[in-house]
Amino acid sequence: MTTATSAPVSAAPRRTPGAQTAPPSSGPAATPPASSAPARTPEGTTAAEPTARYSTVSVGALALSYRGEVVVDHGGDAWTVTITVPLLAVVTGVDGPAPNQSGTTVTFAGSGAAGRLVFDVKLNALAPTKPSSCHIGTTPCAGL
Repeated sequence: MTTATSAPVSAAPRRTPGAQTAPPSSGPAATPPASSAPARTPEGTTAAEPTARYSTVSVGALALSYRGEVVVDHGGDAWTVTITVPLLAVVTGVDGPAPNQSGTTVTFAGSGAAGRLVFDVKLNALAPTKPSSCHIGTTPCAGL
């Protein structure tokens, strides 16, 4: 008479089809990859690029002068707005930082997260009644 021997029965738990099991822990958690998200300010908001918007407020008689306005939304402490005006134009400040003119380039240096500057441009001949360029830092102003 021969007796059949059977293989030992495994005590491993049964897996349910479709169920997932967590991998075994092998030490401290892995460090997540560096984020490419924008930097956060202390208040928890995203730091924005500075922006400025130019507009011509009024045009003088015979179009030989105009009043311009630049509204700044900087998101920081200090800012500089630079405009370019026609040759021989004279820029005077009306409201906000005083203008600093060298030839056709005029700069306004201000501070605070937001600001507004208003200026008059006196032309010595017929010329466009707005600057040929406007920038906050290196970012072009909207509105031109």
